[in-house]
Amino acid sequence: MPTYDYECLACGHEWELFQSMNDSPVKSCPTCKKRKAKRLMGLGA
Repeated sequence: MPTYDYECLACGHEWELFQSMNDSPVKSCPTCKKRKAKRLMGLGA
C-alpha cells in the first residue's frame, strides 16, 4: 500500500498514512479534528 502525506490547513499538522490507492483521501485532521486535511502531492519513487 502506498504512503500518502497529509497536511491540515487549519492547524498545520503534517502526517503520513498508509492507504489503498482505492481509498478516498482523508478529510479530518487527527490533531485538531477539523475537516481541513489536504493530501500532498509527492514526487514518487
